[in-house]
Amino acid sequence: MSREALDRATVLLGHITPTHCADVEDASQDLLIDRKRKGNFEIVTIELNKPRSLNTLTVEMAETIMNTFGVEVDRLRTDPELSSMVLLQACPGSKGFCAGGDIRPLAEACLVGDFSVPATFFSTGYSMSACLGYIQRQQALLPLRVVALINGICMGGGLGLSIFASHRVVTENLVLAMPETGIGFFPDVGASYFLPRLPGAIGMYMALTGQRINAADALYCGIATHYCPSAALSSLSVELQKITDLNQIDAIIAGVESKLTQVSLLEAHRHSIDECFGAPGVIEIIEKLKSHADQKWAAHTLKQLLSKSPTSLFETFKAMTRGATQSLPDALQSDFDLTMRFVRSKDFTEGVRAVLFDKDNKPKWNPATVEEAFKNRDNLLHEVYHPTPRRICWPPQ
Repeated sequence: MSREALDRATVLLGHITPTHCADVEDASQDLLIDRKRKGNFEIVTIELNKPRSLNTLTVEMAETIMNTFGVEVDRLRTDPELSSMVLLQACPGSKGFCAGGDIRPLAEACLVGDFSVPATFFSTGYSMSACLGYIQRQQALLPLRVVALINGICMGGGLGLSIFASHRVVTENLVLAMPETGIGFFPDVGASYFLPRLPGAIGMYMALTGQRINAADALYCGIATHYCPSAALSSLSVELQKITDLNQIDAIIAGVESKLTQVSLLEAHRHSIDECFGAPGVIEIIEKLKSHADQKWAAHTLKQLLSKSPTSLFETFKAMTRGATQSLPDALQSDFDLTMRFVRSKDFTEGVRAVLFDKDNKPKWNPATVEEAFKNRDNLLHEVYHPTPRRICWPPQ
């Protein structure tokens, strides 16, 4: 082990709170999968079942989800009479759909210099997103629809799991974000593909600031396709599991939809977001915010930005710009290569310490300011990294 790895382990391993056996959820029940066939129609329900950890995804969960979809695609291809719906949901009582990936095991591995764990973790998670994206692209040819019922917290990998569903149903409890720049990382799991495709500069705004958005925001920018009151979500799930034809999905969802009374701040500040975050670089975005007419919003947003890892801001800007012209498979591959650099960086180590372990929320970034990072912007992630032969793709090649 290198001296740097030993130093990081010494600093941080003491901050990791041991998990007591009584607090561990049964890993074998992290996912509840049910498959029912009615004539030539099949319904597969995938239920995330880790409520105490907000349904964070493990490698095993991502792999099982991907394999479940793979089996369904194979069945559809071998039986031309078959059509199917996959329902993604959290177990009853969950405060969130999915809070992202279960980062603790990979963070612990990184601290002692074992980067094979994050390589497996991220390559599996990204392959899951590649699988879901493939199904979305094949909708015209594949009689398979995916319905995601999203209630409460949906962040990071939770968005990677749900964003490619054909029907993305949210409730008034939605809290959605890609908060990675706050832990010295970047919005990954395909965010470099789907965020730049949101209207205007909304994607860049969400990526850099980690701003949390509500159901009205998600509907406004297209992350969500439908709204369902949380009180009706359980009954919606039950009714969806009764259908016998794909054409019934929209009518069932329409039957529970009602007027959402929330205000969309994305819509309210859309002009300001586009004007500032449509700028050609991080420094230019900051300068726009300093002089913007919407002073209260601009001051709050500037404070958000300046609290993030400067390295993350510059690398995220580059990733979002690059992803705007890439295919999803290429964006996911680029995300993976960038991820394997980030997990070796000092800012990722420090962000994990400050936000996830110590929870003092006082990270000491290096470089400490955007001005310092700008001077070295082409060499921020200079850690030694030899690209792995892992290929992010689906179907597997």
